[in-house]
Amino acid sequence: MGIAQRGRIDDDAEQFFGDRTIRRQDNRMVRLMLARTFDGGWYLSLSYQDKPARQNVTDQLIRDIHTAAHQIGLTVSREYHES
Repeated sequence: MGIAQRGRIDDDAEQFFGDRTIRRQDNRMVRLMLARTFDGGWYLSLSYQDKPARQNVTDQLIRDIHTAAHQIGLTVSREYHES
């Protein structure tokens, strides 16, 4: 997924693990972030400033997330999309 490691994945107390900048422009950043929930699960968050990433970029990221999860034996249990 191209996520740069920031935290330690094996440290249960570490909530934020890493991120990837999809678009880096003044006041228009788009970022993908991997973090741990308080109950020990994991989630990916795609956030943006100003305008969202193009729909084809978002659609490709969703496909990549599902592919990467499947390849390592994980299941995507929930998706939440908000515009």
